[in-house]
Parts: sequence; structure tokens; C-alpha cells
Amino acid sequence: MPTPEPTTTSASSSSNATPATPSPQPSPDPNAALAAFALQAVAMIATIKAGLGDPPALAPSDKRRAVRFRKGGGPIVATIGDLAQQQQLELAALPVATMTSLLERATALAPLVSGLPSLTRLVGDMVFVAQSQAWEMALQYYAILRRRAKTDAKLAAALQPVTEFLAYRHPSTKPPVGSPTTKQVNAAKKAQKALAKVAGGKLAGASLLAPRKKVAVSAAPAGATASPVPAGNGAPR
Repeated sequence: MPTPEPTTTSASSSSNATPATPSPQPSPDPNAALAAFALQAVAMIATIKAGLGDPPALAPSDKRRAVRFRKGGGPIVATIGDLAQQQQLELAALPVATMTSLLERATALAPLVSGLPSLTRLVGDMVFVAQSQAWEMALQYYAILRRRAKTDAKLAAALQPVTEFLAYRHPSTKPPVGSPTTKQVNAAKKAQKALAKVAGGKLAGASLLAPRKKVAVSAAPAGATASPVPAGNGAPR
């Protein structure tokens, strides 16, 4: 019985095989390093707060009643403390060492007071610019999507939450009840321009949206006698 020959794959057939397409790699997040740096900064701030100890519980009224430190008063405090000790006037309830230690504490923290506002302003400006630019781009895309949604019911349904969010107005920004709408204001301005041309400019300053002034009827002065109503022949009745 003959032995079957082993099947071999030619090199040409293997070379013609289509290579597998590599899966696309996600692009790296350009803000990943910034987010990590921000988290490190927050952790560092927490460490600084812990190192400063328990903050004094100060209410706004406490600050208003407290004595204000005069600018440049550091050397004055030191001079007063030295003179009090030289004259042996130091009081047990007012230790000069405590006064000096408090002044040194304030001096040590002063660089944070001057540096933190600029850091806060810098971070606030960066956040504002990034949010503003992102929102501007989002509104441009929203305008494009709204036009497309006119002929796409599925897109219109998906866009509905966005439309409701953008249509919301805080109650404090809403006009009072009875105020003219934007369309009414524009129509009134257009009518004013037309009337100004027709009337030769006499109505140029008139406001069609202003409420009409009621004509005040002057009452007859007290003690005045009403004039008799003439009869049909002109003689008083």
C-alpha cells in the first residue's frame, strides 16, 4: 500500500497572505501630566495645612472687632517689648516673649500671604480661559447639530437635553412679568425709525414701549362756583 505524500505549503502562498492590521493605539491624553501635577499640588496643599496646625476659628464679626495691625509695625512691637523689659514693666498677663513669638509667627507666614493670591489668580485665569474656549467651540458644534437635527429625528431626540440645558435661565435674569419680549423691542425700534422718517424727524425721540402718561384732570379749586349751564336760548336757568 503506497505511503501518502505529506502536504507542503509553498513559500509563495505564505508570502501572499494578507498581514494582520494592527489595532489602533489610543492617542495619549495631553492633559494627563497636568492632571497628575494638579493632584500632587492638592496633596501638597493638604500637607501644608496640616503643618500649619489647627486654624483659629474666626467669624467675620471677630475680625471686625479685632485690633488691626498697622503696616510696618513689626519694629515698633519689638521696640515696645524691649523698653517694657528694660523698665521692668512686664506684666504676667502680657508676657513680652509671647508678644515677640506672635510677631515672628506672622512674619514667617507672610510669604504665603503674598504668594498664594497670585497662584490662585493664575490658576483661576487658566481655568477660565480653558472653559471659555471649550464652551465657544461646543456652541459652534451645537449650531451645526441643530441644523442637522431638523431632518434627523434621532439626532433631535439625542440633542433635547442639551437644548433644555441651554434654554434654562436663572430666575434672577428673567425679565419682569409684562416686559416686552426681544421681538417686540426690535419691532418697536423698527417702527420708530419708520415714523421718524414719515413725520420729518419729530417722532425720532419717541418711545413706543414707554407706558402712556395719563392726562391729569385738575380739580376745581375749593369755594369756586360752577358757572351756570346756558339753556337752549342762552339764558341761565
